[in-house]
Amino acid sequence: MNVGVELEDIRVSLDQLMLDPNNYRLAYKGIEPVTSDDQVESLQNELEKKLSKEQLNDLMESILVNGFLDVDRIVVRKLKGSENKYVVIEGNRRTAALKVFIEITLMVYIVLSDSLLDKMSSLSVVLIDAISSEKIDEQFKTLMGIRHVSGPKQWTGVQRAKLVDDLFKLGKPANEVGKLLGISGIEANRRRNGYLAYLQMASDSKYGEYIQPKHYALLLEFVSNKYAREWFGWKDGKQFASKSKRRILYRHIVKLNDATSAEINNPTEARSFCKTIVNESVSSQIEKGVLLSDITNEQAEERIRATTSIDNSSNLNITKITEFIRFLNRLDSVDLADEEAEELTKVVTAIKDLLEEL
Repeated sequence: MNVGVELEDIRVSLDQLMLDPNNYRLAYKGIEPVTSDDQVESLQNELEKKLSKEQLNDLMESILVNGFLDVDRIVVRKLKGSENKYVVIEGNRRTAALKVFIEITLMVYIVLSDSLLDKMSSLSVVLIDAISSEKIDEQFKTLMGIRHVSGPKQWTGVQRAKLVDDLFKLGKPANEVGKLLGISGIEANRRRNGYLAYLQMASDSKYGEYIQPKHYALLLEFVSNKYAREWFGWKDGKQFASKSKRRILYRHIVKLNDATSAEINNPTEARSFCKTIVNESVSSQIEKGVLLSDITNEQAEERIRATTSIDNSSNLNITKITEFIRFLNRLDSVDLADEEAEELTKVVTAIKDLLEEL
């Protein structure tokens, strides 16, 4: 347990529990603003409707069949400005399911078991209390990380990345964030960088309106690739510095106009694009505004060869040799001048000598 944090078992009625508008599960795009406690009560009906989309019917059916089990305890904190109401930190879906049961019984004749009714009138929950709201927030985010990033109830990629970023904002170093989430410090940094790139795209005046959660996974590939970081100008581990180049990136991952799909739709295609920009002849055309799909077959072949010419000088030599072979294939031997034919003869001799040394 964190120093200055207390966990207490208390009993409350269902009416005392407030659904959390800042629930990470409801951060569908990962960019939703934080809601203050003075707005919480007024948002309860809206939150109930949102949570109804989170497979609430299956959960309600399970509760009817098996009862409300205390194996997964509901975790709460005190609602600021209220003496007897609590915000649900963990267990918002279960709380919403119980609240829906109450509404249904008022509209339709449904008989709930006595044991379930007893549970609703006196729920056993865990209260997180601390010497400061910052400590409560830290404990809350730690709990969310354990259960929903590395644990059994994982969120979507961008929701998990938002939590990673929030943990960094608490001042925790990467290795500590990683330990909390069951990942390495390097992976924690990588996910945060992906989320920062995602936030940057969301704030773009031209492409921000098209942001979707799937774009996080694509941007994650670009900030994870050394060559892509260099080409797009990833600066200080926070943002893409080059506006023109990052908009080239956005143009490739967003479906625009009458296109049937975006140029880049999945991480595999994103990794392929990262390899493509290593080839200067291709990247120069992309920089001029040519889409990847519009690159000629010849350039596409060069792009494929670039995937094997990234890491060392020997692969670079392979690329040069391949390009030389392409040059030979384009020559018309009938039209060769005598001097050109003589030079090619020298090349043939040099190649033969090289092969004999292998």
